[in-house]
Amino acid sequence: MSDYDEVSDATISFRGLTGPSFRSDMAVDSIKLLGADTPSQASFASWSSEQSLSGENTDALASPEGDGIVNLLKYAFNMSVPSSGPRVLIPRTGTSGLPYFKFPTQDGERLTVEYLRNNSASDLSYQVVFSDDLSESADISSGVETSVTAIDSDWDWVIVEDDIGVNEADRRFGRVLVEIEE
Repeated sequence: MSDYDEVSDATISFRGLTGPSFRSDMAVDSIKLLGADTPSQASFASWSSEQSLSGENTDALASPEGDGIVNLLKYAFNMSVPSSGPRVLIPRTGTSGLPYFKFPTQDGERLTVEYLRNNSASDLSYQVVFSDDLSESADISSGVETSVTAIDSDWDWVIVEDDIGVNEADRRFGRVLVEIEE
């Protein structure tokens, strides 16, 4: 009998077999069972392997498709190589894409960013910053996290609002900084 009451995730790998002594052309090579209380841990290396990247294309700053979106961002925002879906997250419903920015159009509104956060990634960190220019020396603020909604056990939609309103500054810029720990 198994130590697990239920299986929440299973991975089965197959390999082809040859030779006259085998009755089947497939065999189980390995089985990995994760119990409900065993968290999955994603990493850039496992994502890179799942995307069938090799050689210099496995670098976090590589853009194998030549689309200008580096692997790190595709990994962080649930995009595949090649990118086949929308490039920018569809607000409140998207499950893949670069951060979506909502620009203020009325007095009292604030610049807002919505992005996906990979909770299962053991090597990622996210930080949203807002500033009045894009220089390295700009005064930055981190805004206010207004909403976090779980998509599933691995991914969240995160909405962050600038802490400075549209009528308090001439211009505002927002960025989602993503860092990978190696």
